[in-house]
Amino acid sequence: MNTNAIRKHYDKLTPRERLTAFLAADLRDDDDEVRAIAYSAEPVERRKLEEVRIRLIILALSVACEQWRQAANLLFLACSESDEWSETVGIAAYGFTTRAEAWRVLCKDYGIDGAALFDQLHCDSFELTMYETLMSQVTYSQEETAEVFRARGMDAEKLITIDTLVSAWRTAIERQG
Repeated sequence: MNTNAIRKHYDKLTPRERLTAFLAADLRDDDDEVRAIAYSAEPVERRKLEEVRIRLIILALSVACEQWRQAANLLFLACSESDEWSETVGIAAYGFTTRAEAWRVLCKDYGIDGAALFDQLHCDSFELTMYETLMSQVTYSQEETAEVFRARGMDAEKLITIDTLVSAWRTAIERQG
């Protein structure tokens, strides 16, 4: 089937399907396909596609920056002489691995390749994956992290989870206006 035969059905896509196709074409740097998908939508939805793309890029940069910050913190802690370093390393690793998994869940939900997006933004997904592999060996579970929070008098209800991150990111991406 040729591209034009496929394109004539774009107007039948749901907004979510159109968004997934739009983001996939954008990641492939297929400008013709991006335009074709965008122009199959009503003008209001067309603007929303571009807004969502921009929000997703901002979110990807934010997630990558947070991952790099956590990796730097972990390296600092591992080199310190602190008695509490192993507990803190486990909590930092929990934050890193939870964000990494939430990013994968969100990308799967939108049908995009999160690693490709990171690479397109020069965030080095290979290095982040390497750090995640190392951190997964020392990470605390959600329950262990909550226990440490409670022992330190912190509110364990504010602990990040995959679900809370994905929900917050989805809200940020899809918000109106």
